[in-house]
Amino acid sequence: MARYNPGVVIIQLGTNMAAADKPLNSKGSIDLLMKEAKINGSVCIWIGPPDANSKVVTKKKLELINGLIKELAVANDCHYIDSLQLTEFPKDSNEGIHY
Repeated sequence: MARYNPGVVIIQLGTNMAAADKPLNSKGSIDLLMKEAKINGSVCIWIGPPDANSKVVTKKKLELINGLIKELAVANDCHYIDSLQLTEFPKDSNEGIHY
């Protein structure tokens, strides 16, 4: 980060975190990424996970990780784009995650 000193850092993560057995265990990683993004005064923007519907990435897990990322975004002064509010998983998809 110091080498390039970006004005804006955009992070798009969350779906794989929601796939974990215990999504809330990602708290430390999320917090660290946000702090690193802002270390040189960069604007931090985090794009949260989109809607999904699988046995691994359930609605409940998505809501858990989404809430955690939102909470940490506020604490770290990182802008948050809530993709769950902007996406709807296609009902005709068999796979459950990618679309």
